[in-house]
Amino acid sequence: MSTAGGYFLALAGAEFYAMKKKVFTLDGFKLASPTLATAQCFTQPGFRRYPIVGEYLDGLNCLLNSIFMAAHESRDAQLLMGSFTAVLLSALMVSTYESFRPTHRNNGPLGFIAQCSSLFYLAGQRLTAGFTMPLHAAFCVWSHAVSRQKRSRPEGKYTWSTLLSVSIGFLGPTLYLAVEDMSFSALSIWQPFPLYVLVLNLVLSRILPQTPRAPAVVIIAVLCTVVSVSGHIDLMREVANGRRLGDILLFDTKGTSSLTFAGHALFAVDFASVLVTSLSLVLVPYQAKLGVLIVMFVIAVGAGPGAAIILPWAYRELWTK
Repeated sequence: MSTAGGYFLALAGAEFYAMKKKVFTLDGFKLASPTLATAQCFTQPGFRRYPIVGEYLDGLNCLLNSIFMAAHESRDAQLLMGSFTAVLLSALMVSTYESFRPTHRNNGPLGFIAQCSSLFYLAGQRLTAGFTMPLHAAFCVWSHAVSRQKRSRPEGKYTWSTLLSVSIGFLGPTLYLAVEDMSFSALSIWQPFPLYVLVLNLVLSRILPQTPRAPAVVIIAVLCTVVSVSGHIDLMREVANGRRLGDILLFDTKGTSSLTFAGHALFAVDFASVLVTSLSLVLVPYQAKLGVLIVMFVIAVGAGPGAAIILPWAYRELWTK
């Protein structure tokens, strides 16, 4: 097992520890648990049941939506989620693309698991993406030697499948969620987005013709950068008007006993883990060279963290051998 794989396992472990010891022990979660974990969850204004999905998934949907909606009441959390959306979009593009690398197809159990990026994200809806995404990254690097990565790129139809499946399956529900201002019904549509991405990839990868991959990579880079810049502008505008960046990123987790604060803390930790994992996955072929790290930092400052993930990735996929 490679050192990089062990590093990603350590990231997953760090996320698990932070959530268990620092986040889920917050008073906001403790006080809300009697409501969120029972049928009382559905008595909240605007909430409804979806019996068709079964009692467990219906209850889980109610619990997750409660946390999202509570966190959304904080302007600081809203700004964080703007950047998180951009990071998650870039992370989805990169990890879905990685799952299509040809070397995974005939590489036994490790290769099969590496191809299941959407299932890791689906599990992440319950266990947090910051925990499951590093696990997927670990299987990717174990299945695929770094020295072979640059010579093992997905075919054009898989690159287009990545672009279309993530754009429709994730970005579509996310835009609807923004239009509906984080309503319960919109969140219920958004929550299973990994299933949409999975189904779309299963269909598109079989029906799309073989086409050049470069245009799809360029469109992915442009799309992710636009979303990143949009969220970054909103955040920087608020910071320029006096809002503290530390409050947005929640450097101090000793806050109020509200579910709003607890939800904000959960997203702050998850954001950090997904960001570090995505940047690291892009850095693996560069063997973490200092120059690339500096470029990523400059891009993050100027265009947001989502762009810092996707632009070096696009450069690697288009111009390196």
